[in-house]
Amino acid sequence: MRLLPALTIALAFSYSAIAQTTDQNFTVEEYVTDILIGDGVNVSNITFLGGEDQLGYMSGAGGVFSVGAGLVLSTDNALNLTDPSCGANICNGCLGGGIDIDLLNVANSVPPLIGQGFSVSSVNDLCVLEFDFEAGGDSIAFNYVFGSDEYLEWVNSSYNDIFAFFLSGPGITGPYAAPAGFPDGAINIAEVPESDPLLPITISSVNDVTNPEYYIDNFNNNGICIDGYTQAFTASAQVQCGETYHIKLAIADGSDNALESFVILEEGSFSSNAIDIVADASIEGTDVFLGDTTVVEGCNDATFTVIRPDDSERDTIILNVSGTALPGIDYSSTFDTVIMEPGQSSVEVSLGVYNDNIAEDPEWVTIEYVYINGCGDTIVTSATIMIMDPQPITLQTDPIGCIDEENGITLTVNAITGFAPYDYQWDTDYGDTEPSFYYDTGGTSGTANVVVTDICSSIAEASISWQMLEEFFGGDETVCLGQASIIPAYGGTQNPDNTPDDMGDSPGYSDILTQVEDSDGNLVWTSIFGLDTIINIDANQNQVTNLYDGGYTTGTEGIGTIELELIDGCGNITYSTITIEICQLEFFNVFTPNGDGDNEQFQIIGLQGYPYTSFYVYDRWGLQVYENLNYSGSWSGINSQGQNLSAGVYYYVLKVPFDHANKPLTDLFDLNTQGHVNHDLSEDGFVTFTGTINLIK
Repeated sequence: MRLLPALTIALAFSYSAIAQTTDQNFTVEEYVTDILIGDGVNVSNITFLGGEDQLGYMSGAGGVFSVGAGLVLSTDNALNLTDPSCGANICNGCLGGGIDIDLLNVANSVPPLIGQGFSVSSVNDLCVLEFDFEAGGDSIAFNYVFGSDEYLEWVNSSYNDIFAFFLSGPGITGPYAAPAGFPDGAINIAEVPESDPLLPITISSVNDVTNPEYYIDNFNNNGICIDGYTQAFTASAQVQCGETYHIKLAIADGSDNALESFVILEEGSFSSNAIDIVADASIEGTDVFLGDTTVVEGCNDATFTVIRPDDSERDTIILNVSGTALPGIDYSSTFDTVIMEPGQSSVEVSLGVYNDNIAEDPEWVTIEYVYINGCGDTIVTSATIMIMDPQPITLQTDPIGCIDEENGITLTVNAITGFAPYDYQWDTDYGDTEPSFYYDTGGTSGTANVVVTDICSSIAEASISWQMLEEFFGGDETVCLGQASIIPAYGGTQNPDNTPDDMGDSPGYSDILTQVEDSDGNLVWTSIFGLDTIINIDANQNQVTNLYDGGYTTGTEGIGTIELELIDGCGNITYSTITIEICQLEFFNVFTPNGDGDNEQFQIIGLQGYPYTSFYVYDRWGLQVYENLNYSGSWSGINSQGQNLSAGVYYYVLKVPFDHANKPLTDLFDLNTQGHVNHDLSEDGFVTFTGTINLIK
C-alpha cells in the first residue's frame, strides 16, 4: 500500500470554500450531446466503460479554474472535484483494475522522452468514453484541463496517472487500436503544445519543472479540489467533412488506484470549424444568476461574441435578431450586421440592457446565423440572453436559537431571493463573513446582526437573537371530557404570541410522543400526530418557529390517562401526564355569536360524558326553533335550518341520560352553583334541565 506524505493528509482539510458544483443527474448520452458537443458536430454510438460516478458536469468554476464548466472524467468520484470535503465521496462501480494496452503504452512512452527511467506497471480505475462523430468542416477541436492529486509528490514515479484522446477515421493512420471499421488505427491528440518531441500529458510531463508554463500548483485546494492542474489545452485534428470518425476519451490511475486524477472537457467546445456565437453575461468572470447568459436590469450587461475559424479574408456576417426584448426599449444595441476584417477571428457586441424600472416577465434576445458548411449543409448557430427584473434580497434565519452545553450557537442566514453570490458581514466580528458559523455567546443572551450584499449590490439586513433557556419541565393535568387545554409544561423553547400564564409563554414543541405497542408487544415512543388517543393534539405550528403550540382537545377514546414525551425546538426532552375524566355539568346562560371570536358558543361543559343527550330551544312564544338529539354541549345560536337567530332571550330543555335512582345526583351537577337552572327527576333514567339563554349580538 502506498503511504501518503503526512503533510498532504494534514492540509487536505485546510482548503478555502468551494462555490463550484458538480452535477451527476445526466445519462451518458446527455453528458456527450448536451454538455460536450458544440457546433458543427453530430455524434452517434456513444459507449462508456467505468462507474457512472466517474462522470459529472462541473459548473460555476469561472475565474478560479482553467475552464468555467465542462464534462468531468475521473479516476474516482467526479463529485470530489468540487466537494468542500475534498474526497469524501466514494466511487461506486469504479474499475479497480483494467486492461488498456494503449493507455499503458502512452504512460510508458513519457519516461524516455523526459530523461527518466521509471515505468508504469498497470492502469486502474479506467474511465473511458467513446463515440462516433461527423464534422461539418475540415477540422475538429475541443478544450480540456488535466488535474491530479498525484501532484507534486509523485512526479517522475511509477504513479504516473495518464489520459489520452485516441482519434481514428479517414485519413488517419496511427499506432493505437481502433474499432472495427477504422482499420488504420488511432492517434493520441492529447499532447503538450509545441513540445519536441511531442509529449503525452501526465503529471511527469507537465509540472513545476517540466513545461512549468502550463502548470498551476494548487496544493491547498484553493477554489477547486485538485492539488495541481494544467492551463486549458486545445486538442485538434484535420478531418474530412461529412465522414465518420471515432474518438476514445480515456483516463486511468497509473500503477495503483490511489489519489484521483481528472480531465475536464470544456462545455460546448467539441466543435468543427464553423462560425460560432457565444453569449456571456458574467461579472468579472464569475457565473451568476441562472448561468452566465442572464442579465439583471441595473446589475450586469451581456455581450454576444461572433467567432469565425478562418480569418484570412474580409467577411460580412448577417445576423437574425429576435426575442421578446425590444431594441431601443429594453436594450440599446442593434447588430444585424457584423463586419470582420482580415486577421480578426472574433468580434464582441455589447447588448446595453436598460433598467426600465417596470415589473415584467423575463425577456430574451436571440441572435442567429445561418450558413452553408463545407459539406453543403445548412447550419444554424445561435445564442440567447435572458433579461430579468431586479429583485430585493429576502433573508431567512434560524428562529429557534439553540445554545449548546458550551454556550455556543450556530448563527445561520439564508438568502431566499436576490442574486448569488452573496457577501455576508456580521457584527459579531469583522472576520465573520460566512452565511453560517459557530459563535460563543459567553453564556449571556444577545443579538447578532448581519448585512448581506448580493452580486448586484442589493443589501438586506437581519438580526438573530438568543436567550439562555429556562429549565424545560412538564407537569400533570386533569381535564373534563370535552374540554380544550394546553399541555402542562414550562421553560425550553418558546413560541412567540402564545397566551402568557403564570410562568411565561407556553413552550413550542418540535414533536410530541406517546407510548404504543409495537408488533412484539413492546412499548415504544411514537409521534402522537395521526394516532387515536384520549386527546387530540392540535397540529398548529407557529409560522415563525414552526413549533407546535401544545393545544389539545379530548379525543375519541373516552376517559383515562396518557403520558406524553415532549421535545422542544432544541431537542430538550421532558414528560407530562394528562388525565381525562367525566366532570359535573356546568351551565352558562349568556353568549355573543357576533363573529368576534369571543364567547361565540352557548356552552354546557361536561356533556361529552353523556351521549344521546337531547337539546331543545324555544323562543319567547314557546315555538321550538332548534333541536339536537345527540347534543355534545355547544350551540352557535342557529335554528334547525341553520339560520342565525336574532338576539333575545330563549328557553331550553336538556334531557340527559342518567341513572339518578342508583347514582348520586351530585355526580351529574352541583345543585348549589346552578341556581339559574331547574331540574326534573320524574322520568327514570333521565334528568331534565330547563333554563334560559341570553343571546346577545
